Amino acid sequence: MYQSFGRVVAVLRAERRDEDGLPWTQEQLGEAAGLGVHIIRKIEQGKRAPDPDMMSRLSDALQLTLWERRELAVLAL
Repeated sequence: MYQSFGRVVAVLRAERRDEDGLPWTQEQLGEAAGLGVHIIRKIEQGKRAPDPDMMSRLSDALQLTLWERRELAVLAL
């Protein structure tokens, strides 16, 4: 049901780079967002809808602009 949202989160996560220049893992996103890796996994698989708090945490962790946050929120509806 939330596959589009999950795919976008996965792409945004992969675009982030760690200090070694490698794409972020689900674990790194979870740590940065204060969410468990199991939640990140379910979101990316489209099996979990994000609540407003999760949206805010993911947006902050991914350092999204206001425009990007709005676009991501639309996908979560």
